[in-house]
Amino acid sequence: MRMPDAAKPPVLRAHEIHVRFGALHVLRGVSFDLARGEGAVLLGANGCGKSTLLRTLNGLATVESGRVDLNGRTITDAPSRVLRAARRQLGYVFQHFNLVPQLSAHQNVLFGAMGQRRFGVLSVANAFARTEDRERAMQCLERVGLADRATHRPAELSGGQQQRVAIARMLMQAPQVVIADEPIASLDPKAGREVLELLWRIVEEEGLSLLCTLHQLDLAQEFGKRIIGMKAGRVVLDAASPGIDRADLDALYQGAVRVDAAPTPQEAAA
Repeated sequence: MRMPDAAKPPVLRAHEIHVRFGALHVLRGVSFDLARGEGAVLLGANGCGKSTLLRTLNGLATVESGRVDLNGRTITDAPSRVLRAARRQLGYVFQHFNLVPQLSAHQNVLFGAMGQRRFGVLSVANAFARTEDRERAMQCLERVGLADRATHRPAELSGGQQQRVAIARMLMQAPQVVIADEPIASLDPKAGREVLELLWRIVEEEGLSLLCTLHQLDLAQEFGKRIIGMKAGRVVLDAASPGIDRADLDALYQGAVRVDAAPTPQEAAA
């Protein structure tokens, strides 16, 4: 396992994680550290265990053994209140944007503050949202270059613009760690590059930690200062991007064995 910079203690740590779905051994001793302010790309063929790993990091997948630590505190099998607090520190950017179609861009960004407010959804509904929350949501839209689209609904925005709204919503949450799950998979190459440039710039400016799954190897090497490669439920590559040969990345997708699976109803309800 690659050791983090001693000057940057890990904000997120997975230690010897094993996950099974019945007889299916999906994660087989996965370990890695993510330092504060570090941006890493997670690579691997479909079915290698990436999705299960991401669900494990926020407690949605049941761990057979091993643990996940966030800011030095173990969140695996933690009480629900501890897990809820941990999830507030994890911001997500998804492949399919997950915006509410009936709401404006500004209203969608407001939902990023939901975990910080006592009354949840009601606290961030536009009619009830605090003035400071509404102002901060506009600031987040400005950060992604969409202040002039604040009143537009998702259907009125391009795919790249919708993903920018999703990034603004993540910013509104004020997380410490960002999990970006194939954030450009639904975008054309030009829009995808622009979104990655924006995401990396914001993460660096805010001093956030980023774990981003991608399938575009050229972009992974360009943007990720570190590459974590998975194959058949294990981490088989973990190194600084400049020192990795392209053949090592290609090998992640050769002879791949599918071990990943959809979450069980019990996981989804966790």
